[in-house]
Amino acid sequence: MAKLKMKLWMKISILAVVSAIFLSSGLLIYRGFNIEDGERSTPYSYNISRNTDYKVYLTENSHYDVPYLSPKNNPDITQYASTLIDYIDLDFSYAYSQSISSNFYTSYSVKAVIIGQYDNSSTSTSGDLWKKNYTLLSDTDIVNASTSTYNIRESVQINYNGYNNEVSQYRAATHLAIDAELRIIMQIKSYDLPFTAPSFNRDKPVSTDEITVVIPLTNSATTIDKKYENKSTGTITPEQKKSTNIVIVVIGIISMTIAGIAIIVLIRLFFKDLRTRYQKELDRIMKNYSDIIAEVEGTKVTEKVFIDIKSFEDLVDIEEGLGTPILYYEMKPGRESWFIIKDESTTYRYVLRSRKKLKSEE
Repeated sequence: MAKLKMKLWMKISILAVVSAIFLSSGLLIYRGFNIEDGERSTPYSYNISRNTDYKVYLTENSHYDVPYLSPKNNPDITQYASTLIDYIDLDFSYAYSQSISSNFYTSYSVKAVIIGQYDNSSTSTSGDLWKKNYTLLSDTDIVNASTSTYNIRESVQINYNGYNNEVSQYRAATHLAIDAELRIIMQIKSYDLPFTAPSFNRDKPVSTDEITVVIPLTNSATTIDKKYENKSTGTITPEQKKSTNIVIVVIGIISMTIAGIAIIVLIRLFFKDLRTRYQKELDRIMKNYSDIIAEVEGTKVTEKVFIDIKSFEDLVDIEEGLGTPILYYEMKPGRESWFIIKDESTTYRYVLRSRKKLKSEE
């Protein structure tokens, strides 16, 4: 392989251009796997309003002259005699609005959960001991197209005495005086796909919200407590949907492969040691034995009879025995050099000649 006569800055410039193509190909592959679908989504704000209302219906009694008690009609009454409760009507209200119009795919459900807790005085620990779930309303789907708001209004009837009896039966069976409460939970789930889509997965909503009401059980007087925020606001930055362009990916892979091969070839071509075997050997001798070699100017040698030595190391052995420096003659620049030791009666010579380079050196 002939040595390219090119300035260093030119070699570096060519490598820089090819390297830039290599990096650009990698970027092209990345972009091919991340093609944004449609226009870039912009952030939008939202507002959520949550509310509950209830009516505590009473059994026939001589103490109240109304069929039910409620915060609206009886704002001063916040506790209710458990033995007079027949059932409870609980109303949920959920209002969602945002600053842009979009399609809403929403599902909501209502469940009741009895939670029994036990205070273990011997170990000074307390915690949930028993849970039991009841479905009051199964998943109900809402699909709203191109709107910025949606509202959910739902009512459920709470069989308060039935849940109280469940706790009493548990106490009788376990002989544990547990504390218990009833949680009524409306759960609202939002999805990013229509319910009719083949890939729809009800177990993987985009977001989940809850409205929870807590009612103590097995108490002489009970309350109905709200465990949620009435209002919340925020900002959402939608995730841009992306797809893959296989054509761009293939082009990027091909160009990256070509550029990578070109970089390897250019580095070997520009910076490989292109010295001939003769030059390498001469440099090695001059580097390792410079302290015993005397370079002679000119190429005139008067001796006609020599004892030729097979290797330079053998000549060094002779030099060590005689204590005479080795004379170096460059007979043919780049092609032939002589190394000579003169004794009183003998002249020793090692000749280094160039040879045709082997294919492995090309």
